[in-house]
Amino acid sequence: MAGEDRYKYFRIESRELLEALSSGVLELERGEAEAPAVGRLLRLAHTLKGACRVVRQPRLAELAHELEDLLGPLRDGGKVAERVRIDRALALLDEFGAGVKALDAPAAVAVLEAVSRRQEPAVASRHPAAQEEEPIETIRVELAELDGLLEDAYEASVQTSALRVGLPQLEKSRRLVESLREQLGGRGAAAAGRQRVELTLSRVRELAAQASELLERGLAAMRAGVDRVERELADFRGRASHLRLVPVAVLFHGLERAARDAARSLGREVDVTTSGGEVRLDAHVLAALREALLHLVRNAVAHGVEPPAARLAAGKPACGRVRISVSRERGEARVACADDGRGLDQEAIWRAAAARGLAPASGESRTLDEMIRVLMRGGVSTTMDADHLSGRGIGLAAAQESLARLGGDIEVRSVPGQGVTFELRVPITMSALTALDVAAGGVELSIPLDAVRQVVRVGKGELFESGDGLGVTHEGGVVTFVPLSRLLGRDVPGHPRERTWSAVLVERAGRRVALGVDRVQGIENVVVRSIPAAAGTSPVVAGASLDAAGNPRLLVDPAAAVELASSGMAVTNSPGSREPLPVLIVDDSLTTRMLEQSILETAGYRVHLATSGEEALQMAGQTRYSLFVVDVEMPGMDGFEFVERTRSHPDFRQVPAILVTSRSSVQDLERGSRAGASAYIVKSDFDQNVLLRKIRELVS
Repeated sequence: MAGEDRYKYFRIESRELLEALSSGVLELERGEAEAPAVGRLLRLAHTLKGACRVVRQPRLAELAHELEDLLGPLRDGGKVAERVRIDRALALLDEFGAGVKALDAPAAVAVLEAVSRRQEPAVASRHPAAQEEEPIETIRVELAELDGLLEDAYEASVQTSALRVGLPQLEKSRRLVESLREQLGGRGAAAAGRQRVELTLSRVRELAAQASELLERGLAAMRAGVDRVERELADFRGRASHLRLVPVAVLFHGLERAARDAARSLGREVDVTTSGGEVRLDAHVLAALREALLHLVRNAVAHGVEPPAARLAAGKPACGRVRISVSRERGEARVACADDGRGLDQEAIWRAAAARGLAPASGESRTLDEMIRVLMRGGVSTTMDADHLSGRGIGLAAAQESLARLGGDIEVRSVPGQGVTFELRVPITMSALTALDVAAGGVELSIPLDAVRQVVRVGKGELFESGDGLGVTHEGGVVTFVPLSRLLGRDVPGHPRERTWSAVLVERAGRRVALGVDRVQGIENVVVRSIPAAAGTSPVVAGASLDAAGNPRLLVDPAAAVELASSGMAVTNSPGSREPLPVLIVDDSLTTRMLEQSILETAGYRVHLATSGEEALQMAGQTRYSLFVVDVEMPGMDGFEFVERTRSHPDFRQVPAILVTSRSSVQDLERGSRAGASAYIVKSDFDQNVLLRKIRELVS
């Protein structure tokens, strides 16, 4: 069939076999596998070779055959799994994975031919395929689960048919009511005497009683039918949602491989332990979590775990430990990534942040929470030489952005000399959630219930000035208050202190704010739908849903709302507020300029446009901008050169610069960091909420 992926099932099978083989090879390296386990690996390699031959891929079959040759001598215990053999096996798996990805792609022939022309034995790739896995688009489902889902669908259909039972009774009631109306309408003309009137009234009472009885029966049948259908559909939704859940354990192999290769390249020893792999998450949540954890694992090896000599001198074992644990709590998952390394070097981080203009040089009280917020902005690194693992200053920021797309967050704990723990909190699923329905500024909204701590009434005059905005007293402390409609970019008539509010206390990452709404409407389960990036919605909007009446509701992103309200940037659109911050967009593409301008102006920024780096430098000399948003690939002066020029200019060096580009290679990321970019956003992963969140962090 035209357009059909002829390698679809080969891709699925090979991905599973590669994961099992790679995990087994790592067990061999750790000395955890016995001879029977080697036999299993040989069978997997043989199955892989057979699958290659079925789809007529002889070059990939050669790789699988070579893997068999490598593993064969280990089966009978005649050989030990020496490091060079392990490296070669992992390299073969990487090459095989690259070949599978290239199937039917424009460069497929070139890639596979390059594989077939290998001359020298390769070592394990510094960028293994396991670390750059494809999105989770296909998952295995137990046949029994599908059977149960189909049974629920059939039962719901049967119960829907049962609703029709009450329809004849309702129709008969309708006819009786019509007859009753005729009797009443003709009573005056037909009544020729008292006896006639009494007979008519008796008949009317009889018809009314029959109509009432039939209506009650019909309504009772309808109510019972609706209840049954709702129960069946709820069960159906639950089963369907469960089919989307994938065990977290599928991530562990890739994370172990990432830590292993990072440690090898840095001359360190790392042991990765995992727990909680049985916890199941939505496939989309799992994909974003994988991206965040890869950044954290690489950071743990590059910045946390010390070299063996330094660890021994500190009284630690030469081999460092990275521990990944997953647990489930209510409707969310908590994922901890901990190492036993040196901990965060706070002095070095503050010096690096001050050098980039992201923190004062000295003299102010500095807390761990403030330092974490600086790290999450990106562009701060204590490593002088950028390489493929560290020195770019974007690892933690990238992890934060991955979680932000889910409405998740990160908490950090550091003990000098003992290590760092990053605790990630993410929803179990993004397809449906329980939410608090509210109305604010004429807009119907839903706030995820897991972020709501309390709803309180704020009377007239109870608000007071606090820092950059308003505050309200709650449980002996002060909580920042902001009207939710203001976060949506809408004007608030009059002063907020002159009216009463329903305040929804929302908490994320240990920070709490009070969102002022006009009214609270109740709690319901909502199905989340994404909003196109080009739609130009507020940065606090994470998606949309439909209520029971079919009316649209916007879904509030609690993390974005807390961040925006806490930063004091939520007042840019209100009467008498600060002047909108000026932002310069530099891009030679009209489409990109217009899209970014629409997004930023909707968020309350004053936007200027430049079509080249040269024009942008001239404009920067005339207007003091708060931020540059720059494309990389432009005729003449490209984005890298523009950022380098501004970093070396005394008037511009403190202005943050975000590079937005389609180039996503490690080399491009490193070059952007060396040029002095504050953040690097890839167009293929463009998300307006991530862009706006990053801008708020940089200009606040």
